[in-house]
Amino acid sequence: MDSVRIHRILKSRAVVTADLFCTVHGIDGDRVVTLYSSHPQPERLGGWQSDSIGVVSDTAKRSTINLVSNVNSYASYVGVYPNIKSEFAIPIISEGKTVGVINFESTQLSYFDQLQDDYLELAAEIARYFDFTKPVEKADILVPQSSLVTPESSGRVQVVLNEISDLLLRELARSPTLMHDLTPRKFEELLAKLLTDSGYSVTLTPAIKDGGRDILALINLPAGQLLTIVECKKWSHRRPVPVEVVRNVYGVVTHDRASHAMIATTSRFTREAKQFQDAIKYQMSLKDYHDIANWLRRYI
Repeated sequence: MDSVRIHRILKSRAVVTADLFCTVHGIDGDRVVTLYSSHPQPERLGGWQSDSIGVVSDTAKRSTINLVSNVNSYASYVGVYPNIKSEFAIPIISEGKTVGVINFESTQLSYFDQLQDDYLELAAEIARYFDFTKPVEKADILVPQSSLVTPESSGRVQVVLNEISDLLLRELARSPTLMHDLTPRKFEELLAKLLTDSGYSVTLTPAIKDGGRDILALINLPAGQLLTIVECKKWSHRRPVPVEVVRNVYGVVTHDRASHAMIATTSRFTREAKQFQDAIKYQMSLKDYHDIANWLRRYI
């Protein structure tokens, strides 16, 4: 958990006062554990309460946002801080399971009624710095996998982990080195998003046994329909992509009779790999860490 960054974000939004503040909770079995509080006199971090009572607990159990305009009218309200009048609790959903809750509290009645979108966006931003997928006692800074505010058909709104959101794209645009914190699959999803936003119709292949085809990117141009096969290599910067990989991907393009191929990596390419690509430059492009960082700048 990166509490320093979270505190900075909340302070920039003036959500660090005795009248307006935020708490973050993780779910540990039937316990709701406090991981963070921006209140000037916060409750003990690591403290917990039963999931059977309270605004946060009800939010966790129902997996839906919980807007409470007047806490005095809330049947199971549990007061931790004095003078609280309204709350806005947002569940953190990972793989269909509620793993945490972000709760905003105010000393004003109905404070969040007209500000729901603003606080949903804020919750999505700070959620990225918690790892709700680990046991709460072992929680650490969240590898930036993003959070996305997603409306559901039932009218529920959830903060969902593991999506490529605009918030994540802006963060990667500002700090491209964060690409190294992504999982290989998440790197593939990032490239799929970049291509989609560039006008391609994208198919992301299954995570395993993709046959050298991580992404199939189709685009219609005046000259005709073009298919690009994309292979993603989320590798350390100390491990350059060798010429053998480039040859293998070229073989896939030839076999599939595709128009073009792209190899994208968080690393770099060897000199031999670049020389091979030069000979087939109209059929193959190589995108290294710096190329992708430049690609991401459009999201700043």
